[in-house]
Amino acid sequence: MVDHIDGTPCIKKKSVPKKSAIAQYWSMINHDVILYVDWGEPVCWACGMQASKYDFHELGLSKQDRFKVWDVECYLERSHIVPSALGGCNCEANLVLLCRTCHEDNPDTRNEELFFRWFNSRRSYPLRRLEEIKVEFQNFNLEFSIVNFILFRSCIEFYNYMEENSIAVGGKFSMATKVASFIDWRSQFTEGELFEKLSPEEKLLALDKT
Repeated sequence: MVDHIDGTPCIKKKSVPKKSAIAQYWSMINHDVILYVDWGEPVCWACGMQASKYDFHELGLSKQDRFKVWDVECYLERSHIVPSALGGCNCEANLVLLCRTCHEDNPDTRNEELFFRWFNSRRSYPLRRLEEIKVEFQNFNLEFSIVNFILFRSCIEFYNYMEENSIAVGGKFSMATKVASFIDWRSQFTEGELFEKLSPEEKLLALDKT
C-alpha cells in the first residue's frame, strides 16, 4: 500500500499496534467513516455492539489516558481494512476495531472503498449517538456546528472542565450533563478563541464545512 484511504502515507509497520493506538489514531482523523465514537466507551465501530464492562472513568483513567480502556476489551478485535495477505499494512490507518461477528463478516479484498461501504451499512449505535447529541444540543438551544461538534467530541480541555465541574452518575456522564458542561465551558471564550483550540486538521475540516 502506498497511501491509506485517509490520505496518509504507509510507513510499513512490522507489528500490529495496540487497540489503544488504533483508537487514538482514528480519534484524530476527521474522516467521514468514523462518524461518532465515544473514545472513552469501547464499542464495535461497525455495528456499535457495546459489551464493555467499563468506561475510562470506572478504570480510574484520566481523559488523556482514556484510550487505554480499549486495550482491556477482549471482545473487540483488530481488523485490517485491506488484509495483510493481500498486501495490507499494519499502520493504524489500515486497522479498525470490530466485534468478532463483524470481523468475520467484513469483506476481505483490496478495495478500501467497498470495505467502508459495507462498514457504513452496519452502523447503528454511532448514528444513534450522533442523533442523541443533536437532540440534546437543540434542547439547550446550542447550534450544532462543526466547531461545536469537534470540540464536544474531542477537546481535552473541555473534558477536564467537565470532570471538575459536574458529576458522573454510575461512572458515566449523561448526555445532558455533557452538553450543559460544554455550554458552560465554551461561554468563557470567543468564537475565534474556540476555533484556535482546534488542531490544524480540524481547522481545515471546519473551514471546508462552512
